[in-house]
Amino acid sequence: MSGKEPRDTSYRSSPLLLSDSLDESDRNDENVSRLCLTSYDGAIERALGGGIPVNQIQQEFISAAEKYIKDMELLTLKERSLLMEIKESLPREAKRALCMVKDSMQQMHAKYAKHLDEKLNELTAVLTRVEHLHEEIIEFKQWEDEDGESKMDSFLQEAMEKKLKIESIIEETISELNQKRQNDERLFSEFSESINQQVRYSIQIIECCLQKSDIRRKNLLDAKLSELKIVLRELKKYA
Repeated sequence: MSGKEPRDTSYRSSPLLLSDSLDESDRNDENVSRLCLTSYDGAIERALGGGIPVNQIQQEFISAAEKYIKDMELLTLKERSLLMEIKESLPREAKRALCMVKDSMQQMHAKYAKHLDEKLNELTAVLTRVEHLHEEIIEFKQWEDEDGESKMDSFLQEAMEKKLKIESIIEETISELNQKRQNDERLFSEFSESINQQVRYSIQIIECCLQKSDIRRKNLLDAKLSELKIVLRELKKYA
């Protein structure tokens, strides 16, 4: 066996050679990256037709804005039409309700009048009988003796009191029915005024809603138009 050591045949790179190799590798990677970016940009340009279609996007935004404005105006018109219909129908419905109440009151007054006529007829018949009886008693008194005279006077006095009482009842009944009629008319007048006040108040509320709705729609449209103008200005920067 020889005394010489085996020769190391492995390749040992110097630091300088290693540095050159790394620089060349970085340059290759950079070239590859540039090729990839160029291919990607070319794909984007081909997809967009060679550039960003600013005019088309602007036109689409303008069309969308015009459609939005038309839709908002249509909604505003529908809302206004509905509120105006309610506003116009309120007085008509209130008048119809008042007519119904007035008809009911007329029927009630007719019922009162019928009831009053019946009572007056009954009381008139009683008065007629009392008067006839009074006349008969006076005629009969002429043939009465002195002993029955005091009894006859007492009976006549009692009959006269009953007659006055019946007349008083008639007057009270008439007064009571007239009072009921006046109360009904007063209540109807108060009810009518209350209905009219409610109608006027409702109309004022509707008019206020219309004004607020118009202001709200206008502010909303102005805000949307401002947003669209900002977007259009941003798009023009890329034109």
